Amino acid sequence: MAGFTESNQTTFTVNFGPDKIYNGGVHDAFVTKITANFFTSTDTFSLTPRDSQVAVGQHLPLTLTWTVPKHEVWTDLKTIQLRFKQDKGVALWVQWDQEPNTFRLVDPDTGQLGPPASPGASAVLETTLAALYLAETSVQGGGPKAPNVDLNLSLAFKPPTKGRTFAVDVAASDDFGNQDPFAPAGTVAVGR
Repeated sequence: MAGFTESNQTTFTVNFGPDKIYNGGVHDAFVTKITANFFTSTDTFSLTPRDSQVAVGQHLPLTLTWTVPKHEVWTDLKTIQLRFKQDKGVALWVQWDQEPNTFRLVDPDTGQLGPPASPGASAVLETTLAALYLAETSVQGGGPKAPNVDLNLSLAFKPPTKGRTFAVDVAASDDFGNQDPFAPAGTVAVGR
């Protein structure tokens, strides 16, 4: 990168390139090399169990593990979203916000976020078709400098979902402006 400065401040020095000193006057040139790393994704995920079967009303424990790219830590994540959908619509769509460690419902028609609630709280985030039980939900980072975080969820599906199978799609965004679109993570089949 090449450029010039317009300053008469002798304390402004250029630290790179062949012209590293203030030469007097109001104009000075400089040359520098910039190296940038760009991450185009928030990286990898896994859902455990990947494919589940559950009875109506039964609590289903699911763990979503998200691992960020090399040289990043899990706290660089901004959000993770999980969406349980079928051709008839979305049964449940939740968003986890890394800071301040809360979950919210997402309205599938408007994208509007509901009020936040913390994992471990007595709140239940629910729609007419499914519920996330926060008292049985936790978030566990792999450590202060670790790349992975686990969202341990407790879900239940209501009677109208009986006999239906839902695709579980996940998406994430990070503090650097990267955003992964929804991608398939697994399925949940609600027993008859």
